Amino acid sequence: MPPTGSPDGSEPEKILPDQNEFIYLNSYGIPARSKLVEYLAIPEENPPALGLLVHAGMLDFGDIFSAGQEKGMYRSLDSEKIIKTCHTLTSRVRERFPKSGLSKVAEALLAETQAAGSTALWLATPLMIVRVVAGVLIAFMVILFVAALFFMEGRAELFSSIADLVQGLDAAVNEIILFGAATYFLLNLENRLKRRRALKAIHTLRSMAHIIDMHQLTKDPDRLCGSGSDTPSSPERKMTPFELTRYLDYCSEMLAIISKISALYVQDFRDPVTLSAVDEVQDLTTGLADKIWQKIVILHRSTQTL
Repeated sequence: MPPTGSPDGSEPEKILPDQNEFIYLNSYGIPARSKLVEYLAIPEENPPALGLLVHAGMLDFGDIFSAGQEKGMYRSLDSEKIIKTCHTLTSRVRERFPKSGLSKVAEALLAETQAAGSTALWLATPLMIVRVVAGVLIAFMVILFVAALFFMEGRAELFSSIADLVQGLDAAVNEIILFGAATYFLLNLENRLKRRRALKAIHTLRSMAHIIDMHQLTKDPDRLCGSGSDTPSSPERKMTPFELTRYLDYCSEMLAIISKISALYVQDFRDPVTLSAVDEVQDLTTGLADKIWQKIVILHRSTQTL
């Protein structure tokens, strides 16, 4: 809806658009009004706001399109972004605790994250060789079965007794069952191969989560208060409250990355068994992270009272 001029010939008057304004904008291929309201965070009770911004020169069609494109970017995990995040975390751990075991765990997690990208891509890509081989074998079995029927048709004889009839039916049923089982095996061969690799990678992530938990196991925030005495077997505690907080926070971030890697494996591979294993890993990392954050809260309260 173009602006109209005022009666005195002055600058064109800017008219607040109504519902038709959004229909006019939609004619240029822009999403529906409800979508634009969602993209641009415009209150639903104020629909003319979009047209007003366009008329006022504060918003153009490029902003609308870019808003829609940016919103579509955050609908799936990006392996490159996960690798970048893990690389930054590894650098932070190495710089803060250069000779600690946690820095080595962070480096191992970075290597696993880098391998996760190729693993996730392999899981999402169809295995054409397996599909072709399975299709050829199934077609061969069908041809063989049909040929056997034609071969037996010319030599079919009446059964001499009930026992022969039962024996013949039993053999036919067994052949059909074997054919169905072989077909089922071949049709699910690709899924089983992918599942095996995914479960192996998920098992590695589960082990790494337990390793991270072992590193923070002896980091007791109560000992910083100075209460009680150490025994000969007590672990060394040389960290300051700030260093201990950072150490525990790094552990929780590493657990979060493990959870995201596991989700990356099933993003385009929706196998029920693998999804169940990923859920277990995410429950494990969430529980361990909650325990770590309980220590951080205790440490924060302890330092405030000192």
